[in-house]
Amino acid sequence: MVPLKDLRRINIFKDAPDEVLEKIAASSTLKIYSPDDVLFKEGEMVKDIFMLVHGKVLLEVAVSPTVSLALDAMKAGYIFGVTSLLPEVPAPATAICVDVCEIIVIEANEMRRILESFKDFAYIFMTRVANIFRLHLEARTKQFLKIIQFHPELKELFEIK
Repeated sequence: MVPLKDLRRINIFKDAPDEVLEKIAASSTLKIYSPDDVLFKEGEMVKDIFMLVHGKVLLEVAVSPTVSLALDAMKAGYIFGVTSLLPEVPAPATAICVDVCEIIVIEANEMRRILESFKDFAYIFMTRVANIFRLHLEARTKQFLKIIQFHPELKELFEIK
């Protein structure tokens, strides 16, 4: 069982009811990972949701067989791997520990069962997840537009006028 104080450190659970957190805590495990540990790989079916208590995790995508691009750096308080809540959706990125990391791990199927039994909180949770995705999409769009700005030759590849 994970201490409630650790779950409260996760941004998405900041004001979750104790009853919900107690169920999540009872079904979760606090794990310690070393630098360079791979939590999941791009394209794999991920069965767990990860909540970073301490440390840093990079989310990377393969640009070519020898080049990876860091999409995001997960910091303490972040949740990731939530695509595992969706059936048959592979991981969009590889998650790699940069530091020694303390991570709360819960099976996605168990999290789904908990959310189904607390529908009011499930709505709040999924709204917050959607907002996380929106923020990531906005950040990726800004990065893409900046790259196009500094590399005008790429405009032709994407037929941007």
